[in-house]
Amino acid sequence: MDINKVISYIKEKKVNSLYQISEKFNLKNSEIEIIIPFLISNGINFSSIDKVKSVCSECPLANKCSKNKEKGGGGCGL
Repeated sequence: MDINKVISYIKEKKVNSLYQISEKFNLKNSEIEIIIPFLISNGINFSSIDKVKSVCSECPLANKCSKNKEKGGGGCGL
């Protein structure tokens, strides 16, 4: 994965969710956690990227999922 492509995508598309980033670049949660420091060091403002809503709140199955972080689950790894 080219971090510069991710940064360009965020800035050009005005992306506001880690879920969108993970979907676009097919990233796992562990990979997202790795790129976060690189994004910060490249001027990406995390007040505009909502880490809390990165997965579960945007998932169409969130209200039925036992892994929903907002309901105390561990997340599904998307």
